[in-house]
Amino acid sequence: MKVLPIKLYFSLIFFFLGCSESNRITQPETTSPTVKYTAGEIYSDTQNNVEFRFGNTPFIIIVPHDGSTEPTTIPDRTGNIDRATNTRKAAEQLAYFLNGFSGGKFPHMIVNNLHRSKMDPDLSLTEGAQGNSYATQAYTTFHKFIQTAVDSIEQQYDSAVLINLIGHNHDIQRIELGFLLSGSQLSLSDSELNSLSSVSSIAQISSYSSNSFSDIIRGVTSIGNKLKDTTYTSDYVTYSFDVVPNESTPSPGDNPYNSGGYIVDRYGSQNGGKINSIEISSPFVGHRDSANSYRALGYIILESVKLFYEANSGNSLY
Repeated sequence: MKVLPIKLYFSLIFFFLGCSESNRITQPETTSPTVKYTAGEIYSDTQNNVEFRFGNTPFIIIVPHDGSTEPTTIPDRTGNIDRATNTRKAAEQLAYFLNGFSGGKFPHMIVNNLHRSKMDPDLSLTEGAQGNSYATQAYTTFHKFIQTAVDSIEQQYDSAVLINLIGHNHDIQRIELGFLLSGSQLSLSDSELNSLSSVSSIAQISSYSSNSFSDIIRGVTSIGNKLKDTTYTSDYVTYSFDVVPNESTPSPGDNPYNSGGYIVDRYGSQNGGKINSIEISSPFVGHRDSANSYRALGYIILESVKLFYEANSGNSLY
């Protein structure tokens, strides 16, 4: 697959106006040539710090923390700099399976190649780039690519799913699904949880689903239930993953839990629009520590997203 560089020209002073009511930041001016995106092609900035595979399904997958490039032009940033190793490989396996099952279609996929110590696109611009112009350029390009995918999808589909694929090192080795609901909110009764649909990152799909919000979050039609019940066998080993929330584990209780970060908040449908954003945070051991495990992770995420999307939107993912 060829990589097509996109040259972004910046003025000497960067003007970033922050998030507007439409939840976008002002993008740098793009000069010629005007890019015509083709499904399956990979586009990048001139430094190859950020990659974007343009898709043709209502599905976006984001990989913000698996980069390994450490340019000397960008000083180390402060904060969490842990790399989510092999989340990119899991995403690539997901795209591979989708392409095969669909007869040639693609998810949109945006990948950060910079190490998290240099730039973190899953934080605000101030925290993620920390004032460095090179990091700022990569950060802005990353979010420009996400917005391009969002705009393309919203022109063609009634509803979509965005997955932000990250890692965690919590003691309990299970996948954590984030919908911008805290652990204490997930501990509420079903009737209490149902009142929170509008503030979750999947507000749009829940607004017209025939299923209750609590069911969509942690019941029979939830992505957690689909993920927990799906298996994948490779080299005579059958993989299955524990997950929270789902029907048998409706909340994390008092345990550490990733409820969804900046990307899920910024692009989620609680802001309006058609993009239903979900954080998928996985441990390394047994999930991303071998080719078989990250292949299984990619397959199981794809199948779970497909079943969740189709059960609650009434539309086909591909």
